[in-house]
Amino acid sequence: MEKAIYGMAMPLNDSYYDFDPASNTFTIDKTNPDAVIIDGYVGATMNHDFSRTLGLTGENLILQKNERGVFFKLIPDSPSGLSAYKKVKRGALRHCSCCYFVRKAPRNVQAEQMAAASASAVGIKENIIVREYRKIILYEVCLTNNPANKATFCTIDKDHPLLQGLKWDEHPAGGKDLSPVGRSERTNGGTS
Repeated sequence: MEKAIYGMAMPLNDSYYDFDPASNTFTIDKTNPDAVIIDGYVGATMNHDFSRTLGLTGENLILQKNERGVFFKLIPDSPSGLSAYKKVKRGALRHCSCCYFVRKAPRNVQAEQMAAASASAVGIKENIIVREYRKIILYEVCLTNNPANKATFCTIDKDHPLLQGLKWDEHPAGGKDLSPVGRSERTNGGTS
């Protein structure tokens, strides 16, 4: 039986928010499947720490994207990878995350007005900005227990219900959706 870690590093059709107390502003970022471009060279790390790299596309990391999210399969091939596998197996490591560059994220004024009206109705007076990601370039996935989105997960069970419909054996090492991105395309990073 092949040892592998599977996971969803970025749920799509979802939202992330951040609060800036200096400007008293909530920023809501909305994701969608069409916005995500997977870089041609993606690393898998522990806790977004590139000194603890566990895998790379083209070697032992396979990525797939569908309407539900960005998924990965990591085949541990190092002592740190095997350690991560054991942590996932015993449930000590249950989530994941990703890093990406934001290329296009225009404001959605209509959504801002709706959110502000709803917030005002319950006494929230902070400013609200809603951005819709139109183009983001994913360059890292990581295993972590501190994700920005708790809907992420990792498992060693290739038959996990949330992995239904994914066909890992049909894709080359980099996954079907890879489209190499030049360095000039990369700016404005973010995490999920």
